[in-house]
Amino acid sequence: MQLVRMFAEIAVLRRGPQDLPASTMLLWLVSACYLVVSAVQSQLRGWDAQTTVVLLALDLGMQALWLKGLLLYFAKRARFLQTYTAFIGVNVLLTLLDILISGAQSAMGIPHADTANPWHVVSLCIMLVSLGWVLQQALERSLFLGMALTFVVMVSIAYVAQILVPSL
Repeated sequence: MQLVRMFAEIAVLRRGPQDLPASTMLLWLVSACYLVVSAVQSQLRGWDAQTTVVLLALDLGMQALWLKGLLLYFAKRARFLQTYTAFIGVNVLLTLLDILISGAQSAMGIPHADTANPWHVVSLCIMLVSLGWVLQQALERSLFLGMALTFVVMVSIAYVAQILVPSL
């Protein structure tokens, strides 16, 4: 519970990745949690197992590459383990929130794919701010830059996913 609270505090901008232990074991644990909740989310969206595996590998791999590259560029290489753990951990919480909200909407008869669904915009804004905060703390730059870089990471992953799975 203490770790969940830590990631929640990072997500609401009270703590940063520097407050997490630099632990490879924690990174693997958080990554496993991310794979589980993302697989559940994928199943709720109706994706088949092969598509889910491809997209999850792409997602984790590209996030790692982007963060490694950004930290190298900004000369903060030593912060990778904590930054990646925070980025993935916050993603786990936000994915769980998305599953809960989407489930509630489905129960009310609101289809997830409805383009007029305001949750999509709200969810994007929450992700940009929370994950942008992680980058802002790790890179010691502005929140705006962290949000912009988060947006670039998200769009690049979506673009490559669309190339690999055109039916998305």
